[in-house]
Amino acid sequence: RTVRGITCDVFSAKISNFTLDGAKYDAIYEYAFLSDGWNDLPLYATETDVQHYPVQLVISIPSVNYSRVYNYFEFAEDIDIYPTFDISNCFDEKQKLGFQITFPGAYNLGLQDQWTATIYSTLVQTMNVFPIRVGGITISNDDDNVYVNAYVLTSSALAQFEKLPQFTLEHENDKLMKGITTADECAALCIDNSDFECEGFQYCQYDGFACSLSKDHLTTHKVTFNATACDEYTRTIKVATKKEPLVSEAYTLLLNAVQQGTLQIKITDNQGNTALVNLETYYSFLNISKDNSDLVQSRPLPSLPSAFSYRLETVVPSSSTVEETYVWYDQSLGLVRFDTRDPYSDEPYTITHIHDFSIGVAYEINQVTDKCTVSPIASSGLFDVTTGTVSSTRNGGLVVTMSSPNALFFLDDTYTYVGQSTTRGILCDVFESKRGDFDMEYYNTTTQDTVFKYYFQANSWTYNSPQASSSTQNQPVQLKIEDRSTGSYLIYNFYDFAEQHFPARFYDTTPCYSPDERKSFVIIFKDQPYHPNLDEVSSAFLSSALDKLAELTYTSPISFQRATLTYDDDDVYLIVTALGHTSLINLFTAVMKVAHNTSVSQINALSLDDCASACVLAPNFICNSFDYCVDTSIPNCLLGTQHAESEGDSSSSNGPCTHFSRKKIAQNIRLLFHISLSYFYQSQFSISNKVKYFSTDVRDDILRPTDPDGTAGGYMQKFVITPGYQMDQSLIAETHSSVSVTDCAMYCIQENTFDCQAFDYQFSLRNCRLSNIHPDELNSTNPGVTQNQFSAVYA
Repeated sequence: RTVRGITCDVFSAKISNFTLDGAKYDAIYEYAFLSDGWNDLPLYATETDVQHYPVQLVISIPSVNYSRVYNYFEFAEDIDIYPTFDISNCFDEKQKLGFQITFPGAYNLGLQDQWTATIYSTLVQTMNVFPIRVGGITISNDDDNVYVNAYVLTSSALAQFEKLPQFTLEHENDKLMKGITTADECAALCIDNSDFECEGFQYCQYDGFACSLSKDHLTTHKVTFNATACDEYTRTIKVATKKEPLVSEAYTLLLNAVQQGTLQIKITDNQGNTALVNLETYYSFLNISKDNSDLVQSRPLPSLPSAFSYRLETVVPSSSTVEETYVWYDQSLGLVRFDTRDPYSDEPYTITHIHDFSIGVAYEINQVTDKCTVSPIASSGLFDVTTGTVSSTRNGGLVVTMSSPNALFFLDDTYTYVGQSTTRGILCDVFESKRGDFDMEYYNTTTQDTVFKYYFQANSWTYNSPQASSSTQNQPVQLKIEDRSTGSYLIYNFYDFAEQHFPARFYDTTPCYSPDERKSFVIIFKDQPYHPNLDEVSSAFLSSALDKLAELTYTSPISFQRATLTYDDDDVYLIVTALGHTSLINLFTAVMKVAHNTSVSQINALSLDDCASACVLAPNFICNSFDYCVDTSIPNCLLGTQHAESEGDSSSSNGPCTHFSRKKIAQNIRLLFHISLSYFYQSQFSISNKVKYFSTDVRDDILRPTDPDGTAGGYMQKFVITPGYQMDQSLIAETHSSVSVTDCAMYCIQENTFDCQAFDYQFSLRNCRLSNIHPDELNSTNPGVTQNQFSAVYA
């Protein structure tokens, strides 16, 4: 008979008890098979032709006019078990163990099916598992290697049993074990039982986690005394008696084959040439369970240094752009700098952002125009900021802190080592993390499911950056971020990663200060030649000097800038610019909205800056906060001594006043300079490199080309300083106001109306008080000096 245009041999049979709509009938089966002399060339089979395969089946019931036709196509005698029966996606990460195998050599994409089939059969045979327990095979490659990733699945013993819908009472079955923690473990004991063929079991959690095995599918034994409610399971199929290895056992078999060098695959090219591909390296990832975690080869996530710099390339496919950012980070100094450029802004130039976390101030400097904007560090939207609350304050004030090195790179304990791969030609250790706390830019969604894949340079590689003083290892190379909910992704490439401390000049904020808030001076190291000691370490000398200045004056590490070093035949000169403060409002942070307390003293303030100035310049108390209220025609300013607490009512979150808390003490540039003088003149300012250099003099008239010996600084060498003290008024013979400490020394030496033996200098008031009595002449009953942190005695 001809069926679908094909000559077929037809066979007919009468089948009794055919069920249709619940009734039994006699049905006629007619099978058509490919006739002799006909061949079929299947598209998806490996054999060249197929003969005698079924073409069609017709089932008919003449008595009820019923007929069904079943056509068979692409009949093939062989079958690719993988990926046809790949069930790896049905198992979560705790039910499967993943591994990666690296083969050396090139990869021919045209042989992908052969690679997959060969890998699959080799893994099944090596691990001695049922074929369905191997899955998730993926193959990738780079210029040097072929990478094969796959999973071995748990045996899923419980899936071989059907759970009865209702609880049953515990019965006296054929074998009882207690302390079995899960029903799946009990199912495995039933399958592996060698005493008898186990067809069912009861799992009784409330009887000491009892596992009761039975020879019957449904228990028929009597109920136990004090029986508890149990889950009952019956076996659904007749299974082979072969015992399946646990995942840990299968893993060990594979690991042994790798270590013994017996794992090989055979790949035949298009010309029929067969080559053996030997395993080069073996890596495993993803813990299968706590019990088997010791079987998993893992690597810790690299720890980042506390000071570094790098160049960041951000690939944004959604906008078809590539962005470049330069970053400097120093945790010990509390400083972060990053340079960016927005070509679509009004000022499409490089912008330097400097965050000084020691005082909470952010600087934004245009590198072309030197235009500077100063503001508090924002509490959100910045990669280097961690936001939290201070529970010790009454209102739980919001504060910002500097992100740790790991937080800066989105690194935490959620990452898992997944093997090695080559990216940008660099062999890397790869770590993955599934996250729900990252918002993919350009997408307005709160349900993002994001995967972070980090590439760190492998231990066997070394990176030489032109910015670093030494080679680095284990530094980040690339971060790939894939958001599965939006189908979007980002790529961050890290270049020139340099692990070192960068000097203060990399964080220069000088353009942000007016001339009145800058003071330049020269520190002199007399009779201490430049050559040969500073020939090779001048940069290190400058960095050490600026760090020392910040340390002695208790200021931000970037309060001293634009340091240069010069010299003549005998002396070394260090030129430095000290920075004061910017707009006074930058010393405060807006904390909360509060009610207007009209019962306390307040002043009028035309602007927020006026209110900040009034707080800083308050003459009779230390002002640490203020409320700025705009509910009257002229805004009011309420000054306070507390930081977070307000003069108003903090419970009124929508009040007309904003409470500002002080975060930094105003830095008086003149006071800063004069405090430093005491150290300069007494050789207490010293810098050590190959040889220690001691300061001998200082000048702030650096525009005058006069010999330093001719300035008042030379007189300072004649006095011994005792900082933190002042002389009693009864000892004072003469007072000079608004003068420098060097002028004060000159007045004492040149005084001709009395014999000046000592003087004290009050830095905050710039007062110079001369005395004709030397402190050594005083006795314990009349010491003549008292403590004052803003003063010093020179004698």
